[in-house]
Amino acid sequence: MADLLYNAVLEKLTGEQFDEEFEFDGIIPESTTVTYRTVTATKADGTDATTAVAISSSFSGSIVTVTLNTGSAETSYVIKVSVKASNATPAVMTKLLNVSLPGAYR
Repeated sequence: MADLLYNAVLEKLTGEQFDEEFEFDGIIPESTTVTYRTVTATKADGTDATTAVAISSSFSGSIVTVTLNTGSAETSYVIKVSVKASNATPAVMTKLLNVSLPGAYR
């Protein structure tokens, strides 16, 4: 069985700001929590867009919450959250964020 390329695909419109949860329960060992996280956002063309897209992040237990901004252009981003658990186990989760212009599918 092949690994999934992304843990989720998010479909949003330009000009949105929203919170997205990255749930590491079942990915990090049982009875551990997230103690450190880093968030990166990479545009479809490979350029770093972290400062423009990943507005802020926080963590509690096994969940990392990232506030994302879709910007004003139609594009895709790979949102990557890397964590370290309380027992020092590393884990990574990625989600694809597809951004469309309003009315593109009408």
